[in-house]
Amino acid sequence: MVEPTFSLTPEPPRAPEEQLKLMALHLRSDRECLLIVATPDAEAEQALAEEVRLRLADEVAVEERTFSSASVEGMSLSQHLMTLPTPSGKAVVFAFGLDDLPPDDRDTAINALNWGRERLRWVSYSIVLWVRSKTPGELGNRAPDFFSWRSDVFEFDVPINSAERQQALARLRLFAPATMDDLRQRYLAYVMRTYQWLDFRGLLQLRNVVRLPLDEVFVPLHATTASDYDLPFDRLPTAESDHDIEWQRYASRPVERRVVFTDALHQHRYLLVLGDPGSGKSTLLRFLALTFSQGQACVQEKLSLSEDRVPILVSLSAFADVLKAQPDISLAAFLPSYFTGQGLPDFSPLFDDALHSSRAIVLLDGLDEMLTYDDRATVSHAVAEFANLYPTTRIVVTSRIAGYAPGMLPASFATLTVAPFDDSAIRQFANQWSLAFEAIGLSPSVELPPDAHHRATRRADNLTTAATSHPGIRRLATNPLLLTLLALIHYQGVRLPNRRADLYRLCVEAFAETWNLARSLTGRPIDLRLGERRLDEEYVVGILAPIALWLHETKPTGMVEREELEARIAALFVENEGVGSDDATSLACDFVALAREQLGLLVERAPDAFSFLHLSVQEYLAARFLSERQDGFDRLKPHLHHPRWREVVLLTAGCLRGDYATAFVQNILDAHSPFESLLSRALVLGQRPRASFIHRIIGQGRQAGLKIKTILLSIMDILLAADCIGDGVSMPVTLSQRICDTLFEFWMHPPFYAPSRDIASVFLHMNGGVVGDDVRDFLIHILKKPTADRMVRRTTVVTLQQGWKGNSEVKSEMISLLQNTNEDRWVREQIAKSLAKGWTEDFEIKAILLDFLQDQNEHYVVLSGIASALIQGWAGDPEIRDRMLNFLQDASANNWIRWGAVVASGDSWAGDIEIKTHLLGLLQNSNEEPLMRWESAHALGQGWADDPEVKSALLQILRDANEDINFRAQTACALGHYLADDSEVRTTLLRILQDSSEQEVIRMQILQELGQSGLGTLTFLTTLINVLHNKNQMMYGRIAAAHALGRAGQDKEEAMSALLKAVNEPELREAALASIWQLLSHTRASETFGHAATSAIYPPTKHFSLKVADNFNTSVRRYTYGTLDR
Repeated sequence: MVEPTFSLTPEPPRAPEEQLKLMALHLRSDRECLLIVATPDAEAEQALAEEVRLRLADEVAVEERTFSSASVEGMSLSQHLMTLPTPSGKAVVFAFGLDDLPPDDRDTAINALNWGRERLRWVSYSIVLWVRSKTPGELGNRAPDFFSWRSDVFEFDVPINSAERQQALARLRLFAPATMDDLRQRYLAYVMRTYQWLDFRGLLQLRNVVRLPLDEVFVPLHATTASDYDLPFDRLPTAESDHDIEWQRYASRPVERRVVFTDALHQHRYLLVLGDPGSGKSTLLRFLALTFSQGQACVQEKLSLSEDRVPILVSLSAFADVLKAQPDISLAAFLPSYFTGQGLPDFSPLFDDALHSSRAIVLLDGLDEMLTYDDRATVSHAVAEFANLYPTTRIVVTSRIAGYAPGMLPASFATLTVAPFDDSAIRQFANQWSLAFEAIGLSPSVELPPDAHHRATRRADNLTTAATSHPGIRRLATNPLLLTLLALIHYQGVRLPNRRADLYRLCVEAFAETWNLARSLTGRPIDLRLGERRLDEEYVVGILAPIALWLHETKPTGMVEREELEARIAALFVENEGVGSDDATSLACDFVALAREQLGLLVERAPDAFSFLHLSVQEYLAARFLSERQDGFDRLKPHLHHPRWREVVLLTAGCLRGDYATAFVQNILDAHSPFESLLSRALVLGQRPRASFIHRIIGQGRQAGLKIKTILLSIMDILLAADCIGDGVSMPVTLSQRICDTLFEFWMHPPFYAPSRDIASVFLHMNGGVVGDDVRDFLIHILKKPTADRMVRRTTVVTLQQGWKGNSEVKSEMISLLQNTNEDRWVREQIAKSLAKGWTEDFEIKAILLDFLQDQNEHYVVLSGIASALIQGWAGDPEIRDRMLNFLQDASANNWIRWGAVVASGDSWAGDIEIKTHLLGLLQNSNEEPLMRWESAHALGQGWADDPEVKSALLQILRDANEDINFRAQTACALGHYLADDSEVRTTLLRILQDSSEQEVIRMQILQELGQSGLGTLTFLTTLINVLHNKNQMMYGRIAAAHALGRAGQDKEEAMSALLKAVNEPELREAALASIWQLLSHTRASETFGHAATSAIYPPTKHFSLKVADNFNTSVRRYTYGTLDR
């Protein structure tokens, strides 16, 4: 046989949906036409034929013909057409099976096509000939007369992989004409196909294990409802205060409660999910989208919700980008445009119908991914407006913890912080992961054989042991992304690393090796160096690391268009390889194409739009680039305390070794002032009153403001360096000792309380590392020390509960202190709450706490705390619920137990109708104890913020001039939960605020709530600053204004200036410092003010003697805490 010489002229590839649209246009418009359609196999052929039928609808009649070897007539298409009746309208024959004939019969059929060409002229049918990919070229050579009659040739590159094929076909189905019900079903099918798999094809060793089903390996996330050590500075009593009323108000604030995410879905329509990088936030949204796409029965099974909703998952960073070009676009308008921007059809009718009929769940990913605070605030405002516009729509927003400033979203969004995996979750993940591996290739209807179950159990046991036996590895395993990477590595029998940087390095090496074995699009072994250089890890990182840094600096979405990406990579080839521009362009195109084909580190998120596989991968590669440059720290210094750059800083330190790592950490310590200077001052904190710290170190005068910012940024430098210790960065023992010693001093003798929560976070990060035992021993020492600061001991209790709840000594010491009636009552109260939260499975703890309720001689502070603790720890326990309800209903019962129950009810029993009824009864009963009514107002606002009856009752009390002033002020506080999304409440509060005849304590409470809501408008900001500076105002109001500026004044220089001035007034100092710390911690202000601060470096203090320095050469493990007490 003569080899075919005909070939089609190469044309730019057409999108599948465009080809289907053009096919339908031909068949509807032309009386007779010939379309030749090439597909990879018969399955794809049948699926695409169905797509064509859908697009033709009833306008064109479709007949089918399959070539057959049974007779000559069966091999002749023209003879078959002559037997068909004349159609009454437009008609088409789909001809299948040409390439399925035996070779000789196939040759005959092709010849018959050419011989019968003239007959086709007389039939009134169009023809669609379905063939394989190489056949059109053969037809051009062997049946030229037939082929010349063609109207068009269509080639469909349908994925071979079954899962990819299903997703691609589901996408095509979206473009077919449809009723609303059809469109809904097709959209849901597309969402299901898009999110049903977790993809691991980037790893060489798993090239035959490319996907695992998401719903089989997803481990339900746990979360906490608040941060225990996020101290409520708006109600913070002074350290010296012993007035119980101040501490009662402090203790009544919401505290942390661990919940299962599905339970939170039941209680709240709007959720904000915060989490660390890789904590599973985005995977959670994908799981929700997948679950809702599978229908109401699946939602009931997986989430215990009886709801049928359309899931809409979009990126908020993409919305922010659109806002820059279209400032007036609403989130509702953006939703369909997000999908059309990815080449999908317009879903506006479907989305509008779902939103207006209460059948939508909107999943908004990445509130933290905008570069500036203003961008995040603008997007947050748009989300709040969207929630107001569609109040029955479920909304779930995700953000990294570091990138979210409290108050950005309204209080109607319940805030959940994703909890790290505990040992139980790690075990569950290992079990599900191993079973999913064994089930690869099996039909879902096929039961796993016993031997496969045995292998899965053995693999799960091994993975669990490997992930939990070493403290460093266990710390990594508490993060879902890192645990996934650990599982992939462990599957290959590789020893697991105990440092994040090493873990990422192993993964990048695996990706690079995959690429080395890959083929170019032409099938040749690819050689990006135009020589013999292997495409190994070093080479891949050399290309992608600078790209990662560039994206992190300039692209908050992490997305880049193909043209811009290829130009950047080509420039690297020119600079690093010395190749010409044309060759560099060709290499860059080949490299990006390879990345797309292999789906490795770089993936195509949308047509011609690329990003890294995960933000953590981008951060690691950016860190790799910086760690290998002499100016790495200089480039990072402006970003040291920017939340978006925290991971890059820590990973850069983790990539370094020896003296380079030490120098990097030392540079962090000295970034804003010499570390030794601050260290020496920290050592004398315990020898002088707290109030003298700022005065002695910073002083007053023209440079006071600059020095304040410098000292606060210097403390942040120490915390960042300590996080490096927690990350396992190599450094001399003496350096890590000095960092820990400084933190211990700031913890024991805080010059102001704001950094305490951050230090606690660092302590938790150190747990499991080289200094973890020292931190634990130090905290236990503080816990047992009765003369230590009350606030410090309370925060110590919380930190121990969060980081060392599995430690028997910690539990024993807490129980002992709780039962010691000579101990500080407020420390005992905090211990009760921490025991309930940390040991919910411990029946001994529950029994001990219940016994306290019988002791009428116990201090009321402890009793109220225990009542709250029992509810917070065992909210779903019928015994606890019944007992606490009895207390609420019995006016003759111990009022402090009743009060404690009310305090916890807003958070623990949110949405419960029976509890709400009892709280409303307490609120409206003028004969009740005032404190009970006050806390009922707060609990109702917290737990039933979307309830019209509750809102009406609170507004009625606020407007009643005959009510107690303090009660009205507390009601204003409760109404703060409605501020961002209820115009009636907002209008009422603003009117009272502007009424000079109204009681000042109420106006100041409203001012504080406005600040807490994060409403940082220029007018409101000016009001806050005026109140802060007005010495004729009540001090309570001025303190409230100072705290409010910490929320409302982000990225506003006038707010920072006002707070710096307020530091000079002793009564305002604590509040002002707390807000300055907040502004520096949560915004880009740390960059803006950090540059200025470097010009005011402290000279080393003369009294930092060699004797002091020598003390640091003592091992931390031998550190005598008695010397710390001085």
